[in-house]
Amino acid sequence: MQKRSFIFALLIGLTACGFHLRETNHLPPYFTKLDITPDTPWSAFQRELRQQLQVAGAHFSKNPDYLIVIKNESESTNNLAYGANGQVNRVRIQLSIDFEVHNKDAKPLSATQHIMVSRDYGVNPNSQLSSDDEKRLIVEEIRKEAAAQMINRLMSVESAP
Repeated sequence: MQKRSFIFALLIGLTACGFHLRETNHLPPYFTKLDITPDTPWSAFQRELRQQLQVAGAHFSKNPDYLIVIKNESESTNNLAYGANGQVNRVRIQLSIDFEVHNKDAKPLSATQHIMVSRDYGVNPNSQLSSDDEKRLIVEEIRKEAAAQMINRLMSVESAP
């Protein structure tokens, strides 16, 4: 009985403070028929963006109402710290994206927008395999976050008359 009371009180407390699970983004209804240019199928970021856009309700078309123009996409890795033996101890991975949104008449609906996501991680020279796995996971996380940021910005684009 006390266990049920505790769980009930915990649930009431969580909902009272405004806690709720994060929902997926949904694009406005007028912004669902779109495409991405340039179409680079080997770009891991574009694959992630397409996947998240589809979850958000987008449909890709050869005759889109809106076009996401990716002007620049770059990933970089910078060494931040070195150990006494000269080996790298800390690394920063950064993803930078510049994009615009155009309507079907190729008129820009937004100025060029910039998204930059970066993460730092420690490198263990004695465990190279785990460092490589950590780097791969961080790069995937960065791509997911950049795609989510782009979708949030797309949601603020007003439809063109």
